[in-house]
Amino acid sequence: MLTWTDSHTHADFYKTPEERADCMQRALAAGVNKLIVPGVDSSTIESVVTHCQAYPLYCFPAIGLHPTEVKENYMEELAILEKTLHSPKVRYYAIGEVGMDLYWETQFIEEQKLVLRKQIEWAIQYHLPLIFHVRKAFEESMQILKDYKNENLQGVFHCFSGSVEQAQRIVDQGFYLGIGGVLTFKNSSLPLVVKALPIDAMLLETDAPYLAPSPYRGKENESAYIPLIGAKLAEIKGLSIEEVARITRENADRLFFS
Repeated sequence: MLTWTDSHTHADFYKTPEERADCMQRALAAGVNKLIVPGVDSSTIESVVTHCQAYPLYCFPAIGLHPTEVKENYMEELAILEKTLHSPKVRYYAIGEVGMDLYWETQFIEEQKLVLRKQIEWAIQYHLPLIFHVRKAFEESMQILKDYKNENLQGVFHCFSGSVEQAQRIVDQGFYLGIGGVLTFKNSSLPLVVKALPIDAMLLETDAPYLAPSPYRGKENESAYIPLIGAKLAEIKGLSIEEVARITRENADRLFFS
């Protein structure tokens, strides 16, 4: 059986333990045997860790403050997250989900920048990759990352949906592109991006339970659908599905497990 990595899934978001167990069973049956599970704020620390401890051979936690969760209490949130990072009880495999998001509101743009810089510094300090979320804030994000160009900083721009030019700038910065279900959408421009960029710069992800690939678009997403995204990537790149599974898995191993 082919084996795959889901480099970004909110597996802890499913409503009940039974739903989470069913999703994991389907993922493993589909050959998806490594799942990176990012947090979004201090309130998700427990659910992320609990889920990953239930599946220690397959699920690997990340910790971070998502940009849309940056509010007036951001200093308090950062303090909780930093204290958790110092704890020897849990190994985290990435700082994430972090970044900038100006789609919903711009009230906390300066706070988002401060929070992002702080979490970049954690990534450097703990030698961890970043799981980067960007929406309507590409230039602002790249301007901040440029300040850390020589810090051996690595990561992935998760759920990438930008232009070829933006993708190239991300790769030049030393980051991977997270390719998800949008690749399979009928009018998506993402196929143009993956055709132009090397597969060595790509990870596969679901962002479950969001953004399910076709033919499940509009329904709840899950890690078992990673092979559907992989098959579309193989078609666009003119590669076998075996090659796509191997290369994207090895890319994820280099980023999160090396």
